[in-house]
Amino acid sequence: MISLGILLAALGAGCFAVGASLQHQGVGLVRTGDALHPSSLGALARVPRWWLGVLSSSIGALLHAVALSIAPLTVVQPVGVLALGLTAVINARHSKQALTRPAVIAIAVSTAGVVGFLLLASGNVTASAVPRSAELQAAVPVTLGVLVLALAAARAHGRVRALAASTAAGISYGFTALLMRAVAQDFDGNGLGGVAPGSVAGMALAMALGGWFMQQAYAAGPPQLAVASVTIVDPIVAVLIGAVLLGEAAGLPWWIAAAELAAAAAAIGGVVALAGAQVRLRAGAAPDAAWEPDLLPFSLHTSPPCPTAGTASAP
Repeated sequence: MISLGILLAALGAGCFAVGASLQHQGVGLVRTGDALHPSSLGALARVPRWWLGVLSSSIGALLHAVALSIAPLTVVQPVGVLALGLTAVINARHSKQALTRPAVIAIAVSTAGVVGFLLLASGNVTASAVPRSAELQAAVPVTLGVLVLALAAARAHGRVRALAASTAAGISYGFTALLMRAVAQDFDGNGLGGVAPGSVAGMALAMALGGWFMQQAYAAGPPQLAVASVTIVDPIVAVLIGAVLLGEAAGLPWWIAAAELAAAAAAIGGVVALAGAQVRLRAGAAPDAAWEPDLLPFSLHTSPPCPTAGTASAP
C-alpha cells in the first residue's frame, strides 16, 4: 500500500503541476498588467484552459488525499514537492524559455529544504485535539499576515507581487489545515450535527482567499514561483500552529528544532532566489506574453540574460 501511496502522490504532483501551468496561461489571457481584477473574473470563467487547470489541480489534490489515507504522512508529503520541479519544466517548455543554473539551484534548494522540514516535523510531533480557542487564536496572526502580504502585493509589481500573493495563499491554506482537522474531529465525535458552522465557514473563506491569491500570483509571475511559495509556506504555517497552539512539539530536542529551522530557512531562501532568477530565451523564440520577467521595481536578477540568436551582446 505504501508503494501505491507514493505512486498516487507522484501522479497528484504531476496533475497539480499541469493545473498550475494551465491556470497561469488562462490568467495571462485576461489579466491587466500584472494583476487580475475582479472585473476580469467573468472573462476568466470563459477560458477553457483555465477550467482545465482547475480540474487538473483538483484531481491532483484528490490523489494526494487518497495517498495520505493509505500511506504514512512522512512518505507521501515530500513526494508532493515534485510539483515544484515539474511546474518549472512545463512552464519552460511552454514559454520557450530555458531555466538558468541559478533557477535550477534555487528549485533544488527549495525542494530539499521543504522535504527535510516535512520529514523532521512529521517524525517528531504527536497529534492532539483542536480546542475551539485554538481556531480563534490562530485566526488573529493569520489574518494579520494575510492583510500585510495583500497590501505588499498591491504596492508591488512582477515577481515581488507574485511572491507576496502566493505567500498569502500559503498562509491561508496552512490555516485551512487546522480548520479541516477541527471539522474532522467534531464529525468523528458527534456526527454532522457536532460540526461547528464557524469552522466550516472559516475553512471555505480561507480556501477561497487562497485560490484568489494564487490567481494573482499567476498573473504577476511564473507558475513555479507561486507553486514554490505555497508548497513551502503551507506546511510551515500548519506545523507552527500545531507546535505553538496545540503543543504538538512539546519535548522536541533542541537539535531537531534547529534542524527544522535550518531546513525551513533553506526552503525560504530558495524561493527568494527563485523570484530573482533570470530565464534564458531559447534561440529564435519569441517572448511569452503571459509572463513579463522584467516588471520588478528593482533588480533581483542573479545572472544576465542570454542574447537570442542573431543578437549581439551589449558591450
